[in-house]
Amino acid sequence: MLITLFLSLMLVASQPPPYITLYVVELGADGSATWRISHAFPLGSVEEAEAFKTLASNMSLQSGEYLARVERLVSDAAAATGREMMVEDFHVSHEVVETVSGMLGVVKVVFRWSGFAKRLDNGLEAGDVFVGGMVLLDGETLRISFPTGYRVVEVRPTADGMGDGFVEWRGRRVFGEKEPHIVLSSSNIVPAPPSFLQSSWIVFPALFSVGLGAAVALFAKRRRRVSGDELLVERVVAVLRRHGGEMKQSQIARELGLPRSTISTVMKVLEEQGRVSRVKVGRDVVVKLQ
Repeated sequence: MLITLFLSLMLVASQPPPYITLYVVELGADGSATWRISHAFPLGSVEEAEAFKTLASNMSLQSGEYLARVERLVSDAAAATGREMMVEDFHVSHEVVETVSGMLGVVKVVFRWSGFAKRLDNGLEAGDVFVGGMVLLDGETLRISFPTGYRVVEVRPTADGMGDGFVEWRGRRVFGEKEPHIVLSSSNIVPAPPSFLQSSWIVFPALFSVGLGAAVALFAKRRRRVSGDELLVERVVAVLRRHGGEMKQSQIARELGLPRSTISTVMKVLEEQGRVSRVKVGRDVVVKLQ
């Protein structure tokens, strides 16, 4: 699947993470959501910065493929919820930013998702689009913000941070079906979250004020991280072998009790290793051991 001034983490961290991703989902009163996804990579030298610019430029030119992925996701969510949905104002950009700890390469993806949240008589309900749940890896944060005048009346699972106008969760974290889930009321009778729930989360510089993002870089980092989790990869292979070496990807997710997004990432690793092949069949994907 991304904000204000952030400095402290970079000052106190002795070893910066390999990348940081922030997903900001800005809910509108009409049920739409503007997604601002930012993906930041520490750059250790001028050479790395130039390499990042080249990679990011190529990614921007290939943003049509990423947009197609987003449109498929939105289409599936529309079918699951019965709401009319559309992707609009899709944009990819990148920049190299100087911070107190060095250079950062940042890729940003922004788009508007109409119909994202369900409109209630006196509020909004969001989360039913996360069919199969969601996964946040280490270094990833999801923040859902909402308009002035709205208050949280229900949130699940328990958030890692809440404040005036936002709720957020930080990885590593695995969400259940149709989670994260949030219900908002526009009534002034509903009290604001207690002050002790105010988020203490801090990341780093103001470059995140526009939002964070990554397409190729995000998926590449995820694949490398999952490939390090050999236990998970081998569990997937074992399930395939038990079923004769061929299964639907959705069946693998159900049998292991994992979100579809996690299984999809594992499959990308196995495909790169030449251990499986995948074929699109209808709305599902059939996986075959090689």
